[in-house]
Amino acid sequence: MIEFENVIKRFDTFTAVDSISFTVPEGEVTVLIGPSGCGKTTSLRLINRMIEPTGGYIRVQGRPVKSFRPEELRRGIGYVIQSVGLLPHMSVRDNIGIVPRLLRWEKERRHRRADELLQMIGLDPETYRDKYPHQLSGGEAQRIGVARALAANPPILLMDEPFGAVDPLNREVLQKEFLKLQRKLKKTVIFVTHDLDEAIRLGDQIILMQAGAIVQHDTPERILAEPANQFVRDFVGTDRALKRLSCFSVEDYLQEAMTVPESELRQARRSGKLVSGSGIVWVTDHDGVLQAMQRVTGNPEGEPLSEPLSRIVPAEVGINSYSTLRDALSRILGQGLPAVPVIDDSDHVLGEIRLADIEEVNQSELTR
Repeated sequence: MIEFENVIKRFDTFTAVDSISFTVPEGEVTVLIGPSGCGKTTSLRLINRMIEPTGGYIRVQGRPVKSFRPEELRRGIGYVIQSVGLLPHMSVRDNIGIVPRLLRWEKERRHRRADELLQMIGLDPETYRDKYPHQLSGGEAQRIGVARALAANPPILLMDEPFGAVDPLNREVLQKEFLKLQRKLKKTVIFVTHDLDEAIRLGDQIILMQAGAIVQHDTPERILAEPANQFVRDFVGTDRALKRLSCFSVEDYLQEAMTVPESELRQARRSGKLVSGSGIVWVTDHDGVLQAMQRVTGNPEGEPLSEPLSRIVPAEVGINSYSTLRDALSRILGQGLPAVPVIDDSDHVLGEIRLADIEEVNQSELTR
């Protein structure tokens, strides 16, 4: 989808990008990361001709970017930046519809698309469509920026530290929302960040840069398991094993969980049917919504013994399927449990993640 071939960018005597070559696969997220001044943002801006290369070739869908008129090229590429860049005098709906308007979409179609995107990014259209940028929180504005980039359904997204100015809590929420959208839309994304945890969480492949050159181009797992040199080892840090857990999605390691409606719990206790691989039974209401947990142990005779029922807040104990194994480990350790439930947006139990499985993944050799 996107190819760099021996691309160079110089500013007077300073070489910002030094003869780099790489390919961005279609439908995947490629993350550019490295210390300040390494050339990652410059590389991103070369793709949509915000700046022009000094040498080499950049191709989009096999066509040199120089063969596009700049405005034609940019209308086919979504662009999200850290400062969002929403126009203050325009409503949320009109901000989202900027590119469709340039493409001469009819008003009704633009408005329908804006509402559709607001729904997709988790903001109620009735509440948000007529708001202005000054009425939005930082996290809300950043979501609108992503919606605007998606408005004309471009196949390519360029994202330059899009969540960098957002507080840690909202940043994590935005990362999870981005992963949900990407799994649904399968855009070709180049994502710039200085945050290694973010790169590991979001990237299908990572390009680590130093002084305008590519130091290592690999999957997150391999960069963490097999750093190419001392610079990479220093950059990824000494807690590589823990960071590596961010490469694995909870939904790929989901175990079957035992759930019992609370109305049937007493009978299940009496019949000895409270048996769970993790030692925990998740107790629900009549609609299947998580309410409590029941620890289950076994005595020497093999008869199940049950501890008292423990009421829980699903959001505090459970995690969603878009979380990583690192998130799961943090929740398990924080709750002091051998497993935590995986829940959907309505707090229904989808399964569970167990500490034993996380330990097995972390001790396994790199999957080749």
